[in-house]
Amino acid sequence: MNPLPCSNLGPKKEETPSIHISAGRDIYSTGDIGPGSALGNGRVYAQNIAEGDIVTQGSSDQDPREEFTTNIDALKTLVIQAYRAGELSEKMARKIVANLTESADLAKNNGKPHKAEILRKLMYVADILDAAIDFLSSTKRGVKILIGAAPIATLLVKIATQIF
Repeated sequence: MNPLPCSNLGPKKEETPSIHISAGRDIYSTGDIGPGSALGNGRVYAQNIAEGDIVTQGSSDQDPREEFTTNIDALKTLVIQAYRAGELSEKMARKIVANLTESADLAKNNGKPHKAEILRKLMYVADILDAAIDFLSSTKRGVKILIGAAPIATLLVKIATQIF
């Protein structure tokens, strides 16, 4: 008895998307279409469509430094709200706002901003927020606003490492 060769060992075929363009300029796809694929115009019908803002190759409408300072302003607003809600002392809130303001000023510098100084200030802010959350959580007090502020501070540190 001669064993037959296994038919599964042939070269693997890559799945190619199946695209159908109708006369009405509608586009139907049953496969994955990668970024930058040119399909024409009209309506697109597909199995999987990514949702939200998709940025490829760093293209964005807003300057990264402007976006950075906008996020700093948003964090300042949350810090002020947390102070008013009793989640931060006045001293802590003032320190945080001062460090955020200085970070934004450094980022707006037309020359090359001092990355280490910006990171130091932002990490200080993140540490204060984390400490405040830990303290308030241990005393069973609410941290509703601070919980939203802490991830923004961490995100600002990450963004600063990439754009400066």
